[in-house]
Amino acid sequence: MGLPLQPDLRPAPRWRRVGLGLALVVLVVAVVALVPARPEPSRLILSRPDRPLEASAALDRHVADARRRLWLMFYVVRMDTQGPVGALLEGCARAAAAGVDVRIVLDRAADADGQRNAEAAAWCASHGIRVVWDEVGVTTHAKVVLTEEAVWIGSHNATRAALAINREAAVILADPAALAATEAWFRAVPGFDP
Repeated sequence: MGLPLQPDLRPAPRWRRVGLGLALVVLVVAVVALVPARPEPSRLILSRPDRPLEASAALDRHVADARRRLWLMFYVVRMDTQGPVGALLEGCARAAAAGVDVRIVLDRAADADGQRNAEAAAWCASHGIRVVWDEVGVTTHAKVVLTEEAVWIGSHNATRAALAINREAAVILADPAALAATEAWFRAVPGFDP
């Protein structure tokens, strides 16, 4: 004679075991979907002559990750359609063609040959990238690329030397406070917001 509280030792019917297994799978998927992903940790990019194009590859991946916003700010963009600058700008053009909000703030200062960034500005404008010039009398010396998820801040101008040869440094930050501050900083440039 069994005890009144003793469980029934017969296995549960197959349909109940399958149902419980499916419920567990649904629960795990729901938890994964609802728990916010941890932001990618900050990354440091230290480029040097013996590791050519490492910075360019990291910047190209950062640009390719943009889904809603791709805002750039450069002191110098020296056109180089077959090199790393061309790859960067082509990535920006692809993003613009895909509906990403792509804007670039450029320094308007002149060099010995005229306006330093005029050729790059013309190329960008012809490829769906909104060009914003900084104010007269202000030097925009920043090198920044902002997406919705991270911001690239570094010493790299958009030149072949900076992206492929020089010793340069950059950091990619995914910190929400850094993203919000950088967005506000871009929006403070006169003419940035239409």
